[in-house]
Amino acid sequence: MHRTHQLQRPIAFIEPNAGDRQNATDSNVLINLWKTLDASKAQATIEADRVRILADIEKEGGVAALTTSLKALIVRVSAEDLTRRRKELHYAPDLLQPWISKHSQVLDAVGDRVGAQKLHDEVMAMKKAAQARKEEAKKIRD
Repeated sequence: MHRTHQLQRPIAFIEPNAGDRQNATDSNVLINLWKTLDASKAQATIEADRVRILADIEKEGGVAALTTSLKALIVRVSAEDLTRRRKELHYAPDLLQPWISKHSQVLDAVGDRVGAQKLHDEVMAMKKAAQARKEEAKKIRD
């Protein structure tokens, strides 16, 4: 019987510097982790522990299944991070753009082109609306 592996420890993201929100949570870190993750290459201080743990994983569905579950977790955590940011920054969509872009990059890297394009389109619409507000404000000032 296959059991889904779940991590009990939260994954923390680095907050963007106030002056450099374009880097948001570095999507390159998540993308690199997703691309290089391979549970079969796990390490342990004591080789016997590594062998035992990998044998236990094989009994529970296999290393490949664990790797797949962990990769799905990376994408899910990125999505949950964006959902949380949407709630926190609902009043300031311009501040939300880097977070949307970050998740879009993650989706693109893992092959979800449709999801990535949807988020990219959202960012472009936000930028267009911001530009329109800027132009309207300029007209009012002039």
